[in-house]
Amino acid sequence: MANIMIVEDDPNISGLYTYILKKRGHTVIQARNSDEALADIAAVKPSLIILDLLMPGDNGVEFLRKADLAKTSPQTKVLVVSNVESPEFAKQLEPYHVEDYLIKTAYSPHRIADLVEQLVGGGQSGQLGLRAKIRRWMG
Repeated sequence: MANIMIVEDDPNISGLYTYILKKRGHTVIQARNSDEALADIAAVKPSLIILDLLMPGDNGVEFLRKADLAKTSPQTKVLVVSNVESPEFAKQLEPYHVEDYLIKTAYSPHRIADLVEQLVGGGQSGQLGLRAKIRRWMG
């Protein structure tokens, strides 16, 4: 199965995602903030990163800028899962490997795990996708 990195400051949320994904056979690495994720990413070589936007220290956009996945890990996909429904944040994500931007409260942890499995299996999330959401939010 896949190596999944969860970059999430809420231990209850990351713990729940970890439990579900491990039960489905994935290897899961947790990082509570950008610094932890940056320290581990080269060794972990994740297939997918589940990324929160609002965390202590650097936010999710800053993490992506520093990680420079296009150069360091071009195979890694990113699924943003946050409670921030912001066109401004979404537009800042466009240059990076973001497959989709989901609002945490709109998706159960099992549904997010289903989307993760679709993405690591080579498919798309089946949702609107980042660019379509930006167009919808901007009107």
